[in-house]
Amino acid sequence: MPSLLNKAWKIKTPHSDSSLISRVCAHRELKLESELSELHSPWALKDIDKAVARLERALKDQERIMIFGDYDVDGVTGASILYLGLKDLGALVSVRLPHREKDGYGLNTRVLDECKQLGVPIVITVDCGISNVKEVEYGKELGLDIIITDHHAIPPQLPKAFAILNPKQVDCQYPEKNICGAVVAFKLLMALSERIKSTVADLSDTFLDMAALATVADCMPLTGENRLIVKRGLLQFQQTKHRGLRTLLQSYNLINNPKLQTTNYELRTPTINSYDLGFKIAPCINAAGRLEDPMIAFKMMMGDEETALQLRGINEERQEVVKSALEEASAQVERDHLNDPILIFWGETWQPGIIGLLAGKICEKYHKPVICLTRHEHKYVGSCRSIPEINIVETLQRHEDLFLNYGGHAQAAGLSIAPQRLDELRQRLIAEVAAFMKKNPIEPYLSIDTEILAEEITLKNTQLLDRLEPFGMGNTKPKFLLKNLTIAEARPVGKDQTHLQLQLSNGKQVFKGIAFQMAEHQQTLRDWKTVDLVCQLNRNEWNGKTSVDLQVVDARKRV
Repeated sequence: MPSLLNKAWKIKTPHSDSSLISRVCAHRELKLESELSELHSPWALKDIDKAVARLERALKDQERIMIFGDYDVDGVTGASILYLGLKDLGALVSVRLPHREKDGYGLNTRVLDECKQLGVPIVITVDCGISNVKEVEYGKELGLDIIITDHHAIPPQLPKAFAILNPKQVDCQYPEKNICGAVVAFKLLMALSERIKSTVADLSDTFLDMAALATVADCMPLTGENRLIVKRGLLQFQQTKHRGLRTLLQSYNLINNPKLQTTNYELRTPTINSYDLGFKIAPCINAAGRLEDPMIAFKMMMGDEETALQLRGINEERQEVVKSALEEASAQVERDHLNDPILIFWGETWQPGIIGLLAGKICEKYHKPVICLTRHEHKYVGSCRSIPEINIVETLQRHEDLFLNYGGHAQAAGLSIAPQRLDELRQRLIAEVAAFMKKNPIEPYLSIDTEILAEEITLKNTQLLDRLEPFGMGNTKPKFLLKNLTIAEARPVGKDQTHLQLQLSNGKQVFKGIAFQMAEHQQTLRDWKTVDLVCQLNRNEWNGKTSVDLQVVDARKRV
């Protein structure tokens, strides 16, 4: 029997007499009592000694330093960490962030020329640079020392930089390979501070909230060191030292705002989690780079409280732009490309800043790799999103002669290409992915932790599951199979009436549920009457009372 999402259901751990949290931890191999308690030493990063020695000399001689970041959360946050940390150490330091449409991704010669003209001898990249072979060579010719801090996939040819800090290098001994760019930059600051001050404790107290934000926003797996960074960072957000971030958090009521009058039952301390970072705070910061200028977000990171509220307005504008473009992109896919093994499509007027969002939503809907492109001046720029079975950046590498440039990760990458190569791009990648899928059939599936019984849906179990936080990539919020429920009510709710509010019964108990973006399935659920559900447990607090609600992920008719 097909489900609403047309996905197979795969249960990781069968139901047993063991506790609910034990069944969830079993297949995740989570051992809460033996998790990391300390961050890894930054000195395990390849080239860290060279980078620190060069920066020590710059501090001693008062040489100027330029930080060049990326326009997304990871780049903005990493640049902010380095800027504030270096300033605190007495450095003469400036920041440049590329404009997505004017400059494109990665290090560019315009900034290198500016450094030469201003007499800035040192450039530190954040969340970029590993693919900028030509630009780094140009910078060397200008006499610049370029230190690359990055975390993207290692290309066939490395730039000849003064130092390269990237844990993915084959001969790098750093134990955590999947840290974000901001954390790599933070590690450089840790090592430099340790060398100069002989302590790094104050850095963790100041910057782990920023590092946690970047880790979640860049979809790093929340295991190992990343899990520790985010757990500590979430706690730190309650007393964040960064005024702009504090204002943005308070605008979503995620941390206490002493200016607000509250009733007694609202006096509890708000709790912020990884979902809040990924779906509320990060989109506001990203919106600046998508629609306007990432320096707006950097200004907020530096403490500008008015800019924090400006970012919320830009993000609301971004949501409307994406909604319209997604309708157009979806129509094109369904009309022309639905049977293709990889969905490659383009528009003429979509803003470059939103194509990654379009690619992600189309990839999630159809469970196929996606390349979404839009025209930008004389070329097309594209964002790629992929499924776990297909490494998209390795796929691009096998056809690198097609691109003006490209780079990224296994499931997310970017590229630019000449207009006359678009049809060839589609032909070659469709042929490759089709051949792969013929040998390795891919069935869309939904991963379920375990079956849950009605009597296990309790506040106590919900609180126990909270111990698994933070949730995110590599440690998703648990999903459960709940069988044999009757649909008592299903009605559209929300601003656009796109969600379904549900009332469900097993004959003994009644459960409240919410199914996001599923209003189109209202009649189907009513017709089915009795269903099995894939759901998550949410704690709902209202008027001082706490209950457990179900968030419905998928459903199928009970047979």
